[in-house]
Amino acid sequence: MDYTAISTLNNRRIGNVMQRCDYDRHDNPVNCDLQIVDESVKPPVTRKYTIKNNIEYY
Repeated sequence: MDYTAISTLNNRRIGNVMQRCDYDRHDNPVNCDLQIVDESVKPPVTRKYTIKNNIEYY
């Protein structure tokens, strides 16, 4: 399940987060890219992370 979230403060947008994932045959996330944008500073700051999961089934 990919998602986008928008953060606000006093009805003003201050940032957003986006996550996109690849899933295994059991619909569990195995590789995700996470992007966080802080719009409360000028210029906006973007941080990118990779999340990897190793799931062993028995």
